[in-house]
Amino acid sequence: MATTSGFQDPIELERHYGLWNSPRHFCWNHAIPEAQSDDIDALAEYWARLRDDVRKHRISRKVNIAAEQGVIAEMIDGVWIPRHYAVEPGVADEITGPQRRVKGIECLGQAGTYGAARCNNKWYGSGSADFSDDDCPRETVDLDVGGGGSELAAAIAHGDEIERSYAERVVWQRLHQPELRKMTLDHHGTACAYCGLDVPQIVEAAHLVADAEGGAASVENMRPMCPNHHRAYDAGLLVWDGHRFGPADGAPPVGPAPGPA
Repeated sequence: MATTSGFQDPIELERHYGLWNSPRHFCWNHAIPEAQSDDIDALAEYWARLRDDVRKHRISRKVNIAAEQGVIAEMIDGVWIPRHYAVEPGVADEITGPQRRVKGIECLGQAGTYGAARCNNKWYGSGSADFSDDDCPRETVDLDVGGGGSELAAAIAHGDEIERSYAERVVWQRLHQPELRKMTLDHHGTACAYCGLDVPQIVEAAHLVADAEGGAASVENMRPMCPNHHRAYDAGLLVWDGHRFGPADGAPPVGPAPGPA
């Protein structure tokens, strides 16, 4: 995501919202969020558990720096904008106040102060926060996968090292794929055949009939697709009717909607 201001936050997530354990942590733009989720109340619940762990000295990081609330923010055009305070288990209060703008994005009240501070990596203009990487989580817990409450998730969130596990695999790689992709984009164009996204740097060559099922390595059996819709087609969420792609019966939406034929 590029912004007109040139500022690009270093942290991007899979979910819509990220949780920082205090306003001061949020304002330090190297601090990754403790957790992510599409559920604001779930993030507030997680923040309360984290706060209690600090108060009971179960973890040593400076999670709350003279703060009684966490920050729940959403990414908009490459900038994290605070939207809610986490204040108690399962309760997130919307940030209100006079309307302000951060990098051209509308927000309210203290959200504007926090957002601007994060962009500038300064706490209220008085210098960087007085903590280091050791005071922040190593990874962001995804509360929408496995509930975010497992011992593994807690270990990651609290900075502990988990037992490492590895496997060696032999991978069958199609050496002709780069040339096949070039032929596909030259023949069919560079726009995704489902949604119309036209970004040649990321558009892929999708097999209509899979290579593993004997599909030909030819432009007739290929169509350009963006990574998301290529994966959706391979997962059976989209189907090919001989002329165009469309949603499979009963499949969840995988927007955006396709462009005109």
